[in-house]
Amino acid sequence: MPHLKIAIIHPQLKVGGGSEANPLWIIETLKKDYDVYMITMGGVDLKELNKCYGTNLKPDEINIISLPIPYLFKNRFDALRGYRLARFCKRHSSDYDLMISTYNVMDFGRKGIQFIADFSFDDNIRRSFDFSPKGVKGLFYKQSPIRWLYLTIAKLIAGGSVEGWKKNLTIANSHWSGQVMKEAHGIDCQTIYPPVAGDFPNISWDERENGFVVMARLVPEKRVDRIIKILGGVRRRGYDIHLHILSRTDDSEYAMSLKQLCEENKDWVFMEGLVTGDKKLEFIARHKFSISG
Repeated sequence: MPHLKIAIIHPQLKVGGGSEANPLWIIETLKKDYDVYMITMGGVDLKELNKCYGTNLKPDEINIISLPIPYLFKNRFDALRGYRLARFCKRHSSDYDLMISTYNVMDFGRKGIQFIADFSFDDNIRRSFDFSPKGVKGLFYKQSPIRWLYLTIAKLIAGGSVEGWKKNLTIANSHWSGQVMKEAHGIDCQTIYPPVAGDFPNISWDERENGFVVMARLVPEKRVDRIIKILGGVRRRGYDIHLHILSRTDDSEYAMSLKQLCEENKDWVFMEGLVTGDKKLEFIARHKFSISG
């Protein structure tokens, strides 16, 4: 009896991001019993992805369909970037027994499964939480006729509809996310928390360092600067704590501002760069606290 064909859809599989753990571990779970297809955009480096996320995926265990990213959209125009992926999935949905979007909503033209990773697909929700870049770049993200036109064009060329993706089974990454979806779109979500993989070293509480660890992309919505300021306030109250930031660094405006903030607090804030595998697990286990912005 032939295996059922399942398509896992994720915009891009980057080493060092957070959302990639979800599709990779879904594939790891399904690969023995189903014919699994990974539909994405851009390059896919299984060796580095396995190293970063703790999976053990081999090229002969998964069918990878990687669509090229138009050059103009590689580092900008996020809303437009995924239009080819959305159109491809809708056009080929009949080729699979099930389609699963592991990064937000998608209209497959039939019922599928979609995981809510964040609310970048809903500009009203995004603005309500002020997840926008600062400075000149942030002006484009503010509500305006130009912003409305840009998002409308992006939705039109993607070829999907709200009515289409509302047919899917929707999975939220927390009860809070599910409640936001219910209030904004009237959708009932099931909650499945993201996977936490790996064997953490067994270090007793008394042996752990009195410090915090944050793992997040260096982008404004992760609010790493706010974390530093909050913990700075804790230190001013007499608590001898420190902070390690585990993240790939780049030369973006926000990352540069964080580097400056870390330099100003270099006696207790440490930017470690990208940390993966057993070293990451040991880093977490060796400290008493984690924190998210």
